[in-house]
Order: sequence, then C-alpha cells, then structure tokens
Amino acid sequence: MLSRYLTVREVAEEISVTDHAVLAMIHRGDLAASNVSLGSTRPRWRIAEDELTRWMTSRQSGPTPRITRRRRTAEIIEYV
Repeated sequence: MLSRYLTVREVAEEISVTDHAVLAMIHRGDLAASNVSLGSTRPRWRIAEDELTRWMTSRQSGPTPRITRRRRTAEIIEYV
C-alpha cells in the first residue's frame, strides 16, 4: 500500500515550523525523506505521511517525572 507523500512545505505547515527546519531534520537524519528529482542538481524531497507520523510519535512526551529536591546542608565557612 502506497502512502501519501508530502512536500517539505506541506510538512512545515503541518508541524508549524519553517521549511529550513524541516530540511535540517532531513539532513540530520531525524526525518526520513526521498529525493525525487531526476538529474537535477537541486533535491526535491518527499516525506511519507507514515514517516511523519512515526517522527511525531517519537517526539511525544510522557508524564513529567516528579522531582525530589534535596535540602542543602548548612556549610560553615570559617574566616581567620
């Protein structure tokens, strides 16, 4: 089954970031994309909807862990 493929601009609009941010994610390897240009020197990236869903799922956070704070011990500094 073929999934729908999105352009860089469509992905950027979907996740509310700039085109450059999406390109940076592709170059870092965070987001898998396919170059569909035919012999052109400029790449034309396409991102599968399934890949975008996987990326968004991997970015979800769980419940915030409760932080237990330790009290500082009183340090006595003696000046001579």
